[in-house]
Amino acid sequence: PVYHQFGHDAIDLFVFPTATTGSVVTIHSNDTTVGNGGELQFKKNAADTEDGEVLGKVTFFGEDEGNNNTQFAEIVASISESDETDEAGKLEFKVAESDGTNTAMTTGLLIEGEHATDGQVDVTIGAGSGSTTTIAGDLTVSGGDIVGPTDSDLSIKSDGNLTFVVDADADESSQKIHFKFDGTG
Repeated sequence: PVYHQFGHDAIDLFVFPTATTGSVVTIHSNDTTVGNGGELQFKKNAADTEDGEVLGKVTFFGEDEGNNNTQFAEIVASISESDETDEAGKLEFKVAESDGTNTAMTTGLLIEGEHATDGQVDVTIGAGSGSTTTIAGDLTVSGGDIVGPTDSDLSIKSDGNLTFVVDADADESSQKIHFKFDGTG
């Protein structure tokens, strides 16, 4: 193994390259404080950062069937809003996708902090209307709306029964289901 010890907070870096298991990087911390642990920090110390500026990136490469070194995935952290006291960040998970001729890195999961709105983080899943998002369990919606595409159809499909339950916790009375057509009641 390759061993490096750094003076800052007694953090050790171990690299174990082996032919059968690959390389492992371990960040080792002896801190016993509950809220502390190992940390991998990307710090951009620029004179003046701006919106959209990339702060750090982790890339994943491997060989395709033609033995070409190919990027298959990446994680990108960047600045969404850099205004002092109104900062917001953005984190993208990208994967390779192809049209059969060209391969491109495309964001499949985007997490973005909302500036000027405390406690709000927006998440976009998928890339394009042809993408499929699979939820292997229940979906809980804390807001009041499920919004479909503008000027297009929204389909809810089931191979079994489709059940609407109103007031599932039985704490209200006189609950109704309303269907609106063309924006009217």
